[in-house]
Amino acid sequence: GLGEAAKRNVGTGENQIPDMSAFPSGKNWFQLPSGHIVQMFSMNVYGADTNGTTGNFPIAFPSGALAVSALWSDGTLTAAPTFKLMGYTTTRTSVTLKVSTGNGLYGTMIIAIGR
Repeated sequence: GLGEAAKRNVGTGENQIPDMSAFPSGKNWFQLPSGHIVQMFSMNVYGADTNGTTGNFPIAFPSGALAVSALWSDGTLTAAPTFKLMGYTTTRTSVTLKVSTGNGLYGTMIIAIGR
């Protein structure tokens, strides 16, 4: 006989199986059926910038970011920086980062989740 999943309707409601139309997406972002949006982009963070370096999300979060992670992606420097995220909870369109060191340019990958 058929398994339980084969008997379910397509949709995003309770006990339904979502099809690909339930996962809108674009360049460097995708949305889950729950409404959560996952975004990723790369930016350079300037160590000498006392105000931090701001990078823009690929799209604005409708309500705001819930979590943002900065990943050091530049293997040419010997000391890995520690990142400080600033302002990501108050803006729907950007994140501002500072690094622990005073000099250098740090290639950085950003992954953000919001709604």
